[in-house]
Amino acid sequence: MSEETTETTETTETTETTTPVALVDAEGNFSEKFLEHFDEGDRPTLERFTKTGLKSLGKSHADLQRQFRSPDNYVKMPVADSATFEADSAEFHKRRGVPDDSTGYGYDMPEGLEGLTNDDEMKLYYQMAKDANLTPAQFKAMADGHFANLAKVLGDADAAAEEANHQAFDKADIELNKRFGRAKEQKILRANAIMRYYGGEEAVASLKAENNPHMTLMLDKIAEDMAPARIAGIMGSAGAAIPTNDAINAKMNELRNQPGYYDRSHPDHKKLMEQRNALTLQRTA
Repeated sequence: MSEETTETTETTETTETTTPVALVDAEGNFSEKFLEHFDEGDRPTLERFTKTGLKSLGKSHADLQRQFRSPDNYVKMPVADSATFEADSAEFHKRRGVPDDSTGYGYDMPEGLEGLTNDDEMKLYYQMAKDANLTPAQFKAMADGHFANLAKVLGDADAAAEEANHQAFDKADIELNKRFGRAKEQKILRANAIMRYYGGEEAVASLKAENNPHMTLMLDKIAEDMAPARIAGIMGSAGAAIPTNDAINAKMNELRNQPGYYDRSHPDHKKLMEQRNALTLQRTA
């Protein structure tokens, strides 16, 4: 009988234990493994703490919590259809700097653009700004652009009207030269003198006999039917020292060549317009 020998093999399992790597040393500095515990998208924000340490991280967190605990540091965004929408909107826009009412806006018209609007119109602008919840800075940016564009539009319109008037005068001048020849200037002076005598300065300024050959021809025929003494009296009342239209037109052309003639923002624009208006009245005299 054979003796069976059973060998029992004992297996000893050895469990290896790894000592955790400390992320922070005794002085509070983070190790290189610190950032591996965070998503890649967050690492650029946290990377600075690998140099400044745990104390800096704690202080940053405390500051952030303190900021959100203070109602002065944030404002609730208004949500449409919410029960507190009106109140939230009022507080939100107030914190943005929107005035309580339209009287809280103030605006200084840029130099050279004075006269483009008046106080009543500005009140309407202020109310529209309040209705749109604009801050004063936003209103200024909008108004600066608006009035600069308005000045350009008006300047272009003035230039177009001036050019149209100039062309009308040139056309009339050709017709009157054909009809009166060298006597044209005297005929125009006489026609305007009669117009002034019976219609006043307003009639002379608006009808402009020298721009309207039909008006000049009509007044010339009326003058031919009047007694010479009567004409002499009317001409005398108009004044003897009246410059000729040719001389006035030469001065008008000089004004048109000035830099500020068509530019409302130019410091000389107002003075040039006053000179133009004075010459216009003389030309129609």
